[in-house]
Amino acid sequence: MKKFKLFLLALSSVFLAAACTQREDLSDGDAAFYVTPSTQFVLGCLEQDTTINLVIRSSKEWTASSDSPWSDLSVHNGGANTSVRLHVDHNGGTDLRSALISFDLGRGLVRTIGVKQLGSGDILEVDGSLSRQLDYTAQQMELTVYSNIDLSCEFTSGGEYFNCQTTKEGDFTHKITISCPQNNDVFTHDATFLITGSGPKGVQQKTIAISQMYYVETLSGNVRNDNSGIAIQWSAASSAAIGYYELQITDNMLNALTSPIDVTSEASMAQPEYDIAGLAAFQNAITSATPNYMGEVVVKVIAKSDASSQTILAMTQAIGAHSHFLSGAGTETDPYRIDCARHLNNIGALWVKNGPRLSSANFLQTKNIVLDDPAGVNTASGQLGQNMNIIANSANLFNGTYDGAGHQIGNVYISSDDALVGPFAQIGPDGTVCRLTVEVNRIQGDGTPKTANTDFQTTNIGGIAALNQGVITGCKVVAKNAASVIYCPNNGAKTNSGAIYNGYVGGICGGQEGKVEYCSNSCQIVSLNVGGGIFGGINSTITAKGSVSYCYNTADIFGGYPGAGVTVPGGIVIPSSGTMTSNQTVGAASGGICGRVEFNGTAANVYLIRKCFNSGNIYGDCLLGGVAGRVNIVEIGNCYNSGNVTQSRNGNNTYSGGVVGHFNSGNAAAKLINCYNAGVIQSARGIDFTGLIAGIKNGVNSAFIDVVACGNTGDTPVLIYGATTSVANQANITGKVLSSPALMQSLANYYPSYGSDIWAEASSLASNPSGYLYPQLTELPHVNRTTY
Repeated sequence: MKKFKLFLLALSSVFLAAACTQREDLSDGDAAFYVTPSTQFVLGCLEQDTTINLVIRSSKEWTASSDSPWSDLSVHNGGANTSVRLHVDHNGGTDLRSALISFDLGRGLVRTIGVKQLGSGDILEVDGSLSRQLDYTAQQMELTVYSNIDLSCEFTSGGEYFNCQTTKEGDFTHKITISCPQNNDVFTHDATFLITGSGPKGVQQKTIAISQMYYVETLSGNVRNDNSGIAIQWSAASSAAIGYYELQITDNMLNALTSPIDVTSEASMAQPEYDIAGLAAFQNAITSATPNYMGEVVVKVIAKSDASSQTILAMTQAIGAHSHFLSGAGTETDPYRIDCARHLNNIGALWVKNGPRLSSANFLQTKNIVLDDPAGVNTASGQLGQNMNIIANSANLFNGTYDGAGHQIGNVYISSDDALVGPFAQIGPDGTVCRLTVEVNRIQGDGTPKTANTDFQTTNIGGIAALNQGVITGCKVVAKNAASVIYCPNNGAKTNSGAIYNGYVGGICGGQEGKVEYCSNSCQIVSLNVGGGIFGGINSTITAKGSVSYCYNTADIFGGYPGAGVTVPGGIVIPSSGTMTSNQTVGAASGGICGRVEFNGTAANVYLIRKCFNSGNIYGDCLLGGVAGRVNIVEIGNCYNSGNVTQSRNGNNTYSGGVVGHFNSGNAAAKLINCYNAGVIQSARGIDFTGLIAGIKNGVNSAFIDVVACGNTGDTPVLIYGATTSVANQANITGKVLSSPALMQSLANYYPSYGSDIWAEASSLASNPSGYLYPQLTELPHVNRTTY
């Protein structure tokens, strides 16, 4: 045991610290400030008030204040050279007391003078904490002790690890310096240092607890969070004493998510790694209600001599990862980040049990993602299977935001007998999907009823969403190859009484009750009921106004039965149409932008389709239109079609329109404004059932741009309107039949309501890579039909 003795005589008169005759320099780059004789005073017990003369030299004006009434200055402001008196009151107490006098030099510059004054009792005070923690390196620590009695110091334990020196720095101030070498052991060095003071009134003691940690090797580590899983990787430890490794996994509040995991066998590998994605703590978030964890995880690797040891010999720094996504909390400012197929598919998988928690979450895609073909599924045949879990469902809609940030989800294959089929099942009224490209391998519903003589199961199919009630903006749907298709075999032959839609198929969405803008589709559509290049449509039960604007389709659309035995994209063989019922022949409709809009609106609540075009070809035996197959209370404005419309059946309810196949409006609010057709319209039913609008019920309450002169033989002029069920408002339809395609290239030949801020002649465009000669939308340059 090491022991040290200090003897000190208690004084009652004023005495300054050892440095009292030296000038204190507190200057910095902004201000010089000096106090003579000192900035720190340790005084004995004063039997009467006293005064200490000070000289302050400063480069700035100052103001002074004291935090204790018993010690203050005679002057509270000054300048360059100022003499002041430090007044210290008599201490009638027994304990040590402290005061701090502050000098404010402006601009946040503050300097201080400290005063400590002993009381009349036996004083033994240690400045600072009585418990000191040291790391493993060689170092020393200093203790400042204030006392007016005789002192002795000794290590009562652990003295073999530490050395001690004592220095008297003033009548009442002592420095004790404790030093230690580097701790190379594998255990903590602990010591207690006892300071004892003997005075007239008894014995005073202070115990200092000192703990020096042993060396803990730092292991480098990181988390790999990708398609392969969530794996913690770390470096091997160098200490030969290590025989056991464990993982500790917590949430970001350091609450344990699992018990410690023995990874000793993994640590023996050349590059240690452990996959934590399959742990129950995370899988349960998908398969059961608890623990339901979908947040940040913190992982550490701990190395010890054995499993029971409490001594840690090596460890990684805390490594952060996300339990299911790359990162994020799902908020607007910190969205869940998606950068691989596993992250993407976790959204749909988690929705099964966590739909309410995820329904309003925000997602951000950070990379292009390419999905693998679904294992065990013959993609060429279109059999059931999928490589992307459908996001959301009709019970828990997607009311959050998915921002593709300009990235693509590639090779999407979804063949399902669900009611809603697409990457997103149903986007709710508050949901948004934006800036996303979906590359379609195949997306299709199953037209087979779940049970005999019931409605078909699949109702909506879309390249982005099966049913949209929110916002889809800045999205694209593209085809992987010539066989790529968005397909529904639902022929609508049943009564369809149990579903909102039946077989509504669209390049962007099947059902469309919300807003779609700045979107395009180039993947072929095959629907044996209702199909559209941008959306399938809506039915008559819908009263919420939807809108589609600045969208275009370049893919071919196959609707109804485009010919028995005909093979269409995806190897789909169209069956005979002999099984069709009147329900199917009336209801089926296809168009370049939409198939069928039976909107239940009013004059003040009209469905809007504006500034869109189609360049794909339309084939089928139902109601066909270059822009829309069948619509009623709809305003179609500034739209055009350049694709060919080919009707294959000579029968009832078969109309082929360059813009609209059948305007089934009983409401004068229906409008067709500044639209034209530049495609060839052919109909097995004859020219009387073709036109810019082929069939009209109760007329259309507006005018429109004219139609190019292309008939079913290629040279017979097409009528502005074809067959009509009722001609009540037919007089409202005005326009011209231009006798040659060349006339269409000049805007001067069009209806006078043409607006130059919306339309532009091809010759006036700075660049026209499509080579399209007819008028184009100024904000939506023409894109030619997609071919393979």
